[in-house]
Amino acid sequence: WRPPAEGKRETATATGQRLRNAVIENAARYSANAARFFEVPLLYVRAVLDGLENASNNRATLDWDGAIDLIAKVIQSGERPSSGLEGDDTDSSWCRKAAADLLASGLRQGAQGIPFVHETLVIDVVQEFYRKAPQQPEAENFEESYRSYPFYGAQGTARGTAVELALVVLFWLSKDDSNVVGRAPKSALDNLDR
Repeated sequence: WRPPAEGKRETATATGQRLRNAVIENAARYSANAARFFEVPLLYVRAVLDGLENASNNRATLDWDGAIDLIAKVIQSGERPSSGLEGDDTDSSWCRKAAADLLASGLRQGAQGIPFVHETLVIDVVQEFYRKAPQQPEAENFEESYRSYPFYGAQGTARGTAVELALVVLFWLSKDDSNVVGRAPKSALDNLDR
């Protein structure tokens, strides 16, 4: 979608917000087809991810197979440039962060969230996000934010989200007694082979 050259204009940002709201309202349908959005401008990919995260946080039904496909594509792909669309994200860092936030939301739900058949892919995606996360905070006001609200200050960075993912993936794995972490959750760190 591109804004019309003349007449009444709707910005790409406004369209992205409408897409986010549509995803929230019909999360099952959009999550089932989520991977199809990977090729659209970054702003719209992020809108889909944000909408799915909102729906997940509110315990709406998601098709995690489709959602995981999009999450994996976004996090495991190389850097995508902006589409040039006015209002589009300048790079894919915000999309990767939104994908990680959606993944964390699904993992926090334990057995009621992401199906355990995705264990290998989820672990690979968490590791990839951790490897790609910048060592330094992206925000210029990080120190001030961290001083005021340490958890939210850290969570607002890709590195903080990567650490959170490492922890919530252990929580998620602990809910599946078919794996070594689930069989002995108190020894989770000792038993990880990855």
